[in-house]
Amino acid sequence: MTSATPEMRTLVGIVVPSRNEAAVIERCLAGLGAQVGVMRIRVIVCVNGTTDDTATIAREAALTHQSLDIIVIEINFPSKTSALNAGDALINDADVRIYLDADLELSPTTVASLCTALASDEPLIAQPTRSIADDTRSWGRIAAWALITLPWVAQDIACGGIFAVNRAGRARWAEFPLIAADDAFAIGQFAAHERRVVAGCSATHPMPPSLRGLFAQQKRWGEARAALARSEFNAPHGSAWRASRRVKSLVSSPKIIVAAIIIRLIRLGAEWSSSTLKSDSWVVEREPVRRTS
Repeated sequence: MTSATPEMRTLVGIVVPSRNEAAVIERCLAGLGAQVGVMRIRVIVCVNGTTDDTATIAREAALTHQSLDIIVIEINFPSKTSALNAGDALINDADVRIYLDADLELSPTTVASLCTALASDEPLIAQPTRSIADDTRSWGRIAAWALITLPWVAQDIACGGIFAVNRAGRARWAEFPLIAADDAFAIGQFAAHERRVVAGCSATHPMPPSLRGLFAQQKRWGEARAALARSEFNAPHGSAWRASRRVKSLVSSPKIIVAAIIIRLIRLGAEWSSSTLKSDSWVVEREPVRRTS
């Protein structure tokens, strides 16, 4: 009898908080079902405060993608924090944990590559490289190009809908706190030498096609970062790219200067338009009532 390899024994737990994601949840789960490698994957879809068919579609996907162990949780109010914590409780035995937004799609080698990068007794956090969705248009494509051109985004763990940690890394905090910037909070628990951006795999990120959509997105991100900075949960580690390093990078490449100007103008536009933009908070300070299937 052939004994199981370490990869075969690896259990990967993936938490997918989902609110009104009926249009994208099947694509996200299909990407997980197409992962190559021999690890075991348990996916917890945490549907919270939804008003569409996200939960139904996720349950149907569980029948289609039988290589995955998909569990669907329903919480009766919108709260990404509660969704993350409820999902986390069902993957306590996982060797690697991945936190994934429902509108992202992973390349087939992503989960295996993240597991390889996190194979250590030392606390680590990892993230795949970013790619631009083929159907991204107009201002969304310009903004996406600018983001992935900035080295302090492309070469450091950045907020963007996905991060993965090993057992030692997940021990850095207890539950996710009641803040909107959950990814910034988690990333900030790790020093620069404990972060891994993994080449050879990618997460496809959707971007709003209009300037107004980009402004609203930037407003939401800005509010979340500001709230984290004001809170008691502000993390000890910032970006690995300090101001002096960013300046050196800027002056070395006109392309990086252009990218930085584009992102700065979008952020200024979000500030100028803030009075007419609606922010959507996922944080609700109460315990979830949930159904599991």
